[in-house]
Amino acid sequence: MNLQFEIVHNQLTSEQTQEIVKLWGSVLPHSEKLKRLEQVIAIAKNPSGEIVGVTTAYKGIVNSLRQLFYFYRIFIHPDYRSRVINRSGNNITTKTKEYLKNLQEDPKPVGMIAYLENRKVGDEIMKTLGWEPLTTNSGTNVWITKF
Repeated sequence: MNLQFEIVHNQLTSEQTQEIVKLWGSVLPHSEKLKRLEQVIAIAKNPSGEIVGVTTAYKGIVNSLRQLFYFYRIFIHPDYRSRVINRSGNNITTKTKEYLKNLQEDPKPVGMIAYLENRKVGDEIMKTLGWEPLTTNSGTNVWITKF
């Protein structure tokens, strides 16, 4: 089953907004959903056109590196996680990275940082996609990729 990835940064329709809020369900409080809607970068759609995944990003300083990064988040419906997060370059994370890399901003972040809550993704997949572990006190759940 092929999924379609679409960049929608600052272009969400009201229908897409409603679908994303529904996708997040009870995972996030309403106030956090509203905040993250402003940060949506890309969506993943199944063959029926339903949104089954969303990426968000916001800019911030990574204190340990003293550099500006995009703090990256991804939420995928559980039924589609293995299809969206894979080893190939054709995935929503790669599409999001390429978009943010080419986005004209000043100041320009140097890359992306992500905290992996889903350990099923695995270190090997992250490394294959060009991400590096950032050593922290909590282990290697934090990953970065530079542009």
